[in-house]
Amino acid sequence: TNGYDPLTVTGMIHPIPDVFTAQAAADLLIMSTYLNTLTADIELREPAQFGHNLVLTPHTYIMNGAVSLTDTVYLNAEGYTNAVFVMQVFGAFSTSVYSKVILTNGAQAKNVYWEVNGAVNIADYSIFNGTIIANNGAIELATGATVNGRILSTVGAVQTAADTVIA
Repeated sequence: TNGYDPLTVTGMIHPIPDVFTAQAAADLLIMSTYLNTLTADIELREPAQFGHNLVLTPHTYIMNGAVSLTDTVYLNAEGYTNAVFVMQVFGAFSTSVYSKVILTNGAQAKNVYWEVNGAVNIADYSIFNGTIIANNGAIELATGATVNGRILSTVGAVQTAADTVIA
């Protein structure tokens, strides 16, 4: 970790691996393996055209190929605050500038998981909800991106640029 101002970080910065980072890496591997082994309910067949005001309900979704989020996707919990959304992406994941993942009808960021088997690029001024796990890929949050959730990589760098991440 470098380039982070300790005065603007809530929590602890771990500049070198320690017992906390080792435990976090082990837990991340368990979570990533679990998410990848879930059976998908729905396959989204046009991952290159993901978004465009698409409304999704609580399910485990699979996208086989690189995903490009354009515009907005709505995650509609249908009034159930414990609704869980899992997105299994087998390819890289990117967004367009000002793209949005919007939570509606009781959906909560803590119950949304994006298991990406590749690199992740969240474009400038995008709003993203949920936990992003880049399995064997780097994560880049471009200027002004907002993430309500967590950003984790099993093997790869995490790069931010004037972003807001609320865990």
